[in-house]
Amino acid sequence: SMETVVATAAVIMLAFYGTYTLVAHGIALGFGKRWLHSRQQKDTTAAGDLPGVSIIKPIVGCDKNLKANLETFFQLSYPKCELLVCIAEPDNSPAMSVVRGLLGQYPTITAKVFVGGEVVGVNPKINNIMPAYSSP
Repeated sequence: SMETVVATAAVIMLAFYGTYTLVAHGIALGFGKRWLHSRQQKDTTAAGDLPGVSIIKPIVGCDKNLKANLETFFQLSYPKCELLVCIAEPDNSPAMSVVRGLLGQYPTITAKVFVGGEVVGVNPKINNIMPAYSSP
C-alpha cells in the first residue's frame, strides 16, 4: 500500500541522513584533530626573551570576593609581570586593607598601589587608572 511505501521511504531517508551526519562529523573531527592541533608549535621562548607586562587593576569598593579575585593576579606565573593596583577610595578603605594583606602574602610580586585618581575626563574608571598609566 501507499502508506507502507511512504513509511519505508521515510525510514530509509532517516537512516541515510543519520549515517551521513555521523560520517561528516567524524571526518570533520578527524581533520581538526590531525591538521589543526598538529600545527601548533611548542613555545620555546626563554623566560628572558619574553616582554614585560604591566597589569592595571582598578578597584572601587570592596565586595566579599575581592581578595579571591585579586589573588589570581598575584598568582600569575608570567616571569616579567608587574601589578599596578588603583584604588579609588582613601588609604584607610576596606579595599586597601585587602590589597595590603595580599602584598604581605606575596612579597616577591612586583606591585605598586595608587590611591585616588586623576581627573582626565568623565569616565571614572579611566580617572582611577590614570596614575598607573602615567607611571614610568
